[in-house]
Amino acid sequence: MSGNITESEWDYGQRVAQTDALGRETRYDYNSFGYISKVTLPDDSTYRYEYDKAGQLIKETDFTSRTLEYAYDPAGQLTYRTQADGHV
Repeated sequence: MSGNITESEWDYGQRVAQTDALGRETRYDYNSFGYISKVTLPDDSTYRYEYDKAGQLIKETDFTSRTLEYAYDPAGQLTYRTQADGHV
């Protein structure tokens, strides 16, 4: 048998871990509203996510502490994204 096998671990309908064919595990943490708040990669680097009251992603921070920020209009449409280097 050949191919890649990926296993996922679930808790209350949310994936909390995924292990690839080489045994490397990625972990997922969620906030109290059920949105992903942190992803931890096999090398222990993390990505963090923040949301507004409407559940829209407003900030993501990568493992080097670079951030992307998002803004939305009243209809919930993305109006801009500010990149880590300040570009919109």
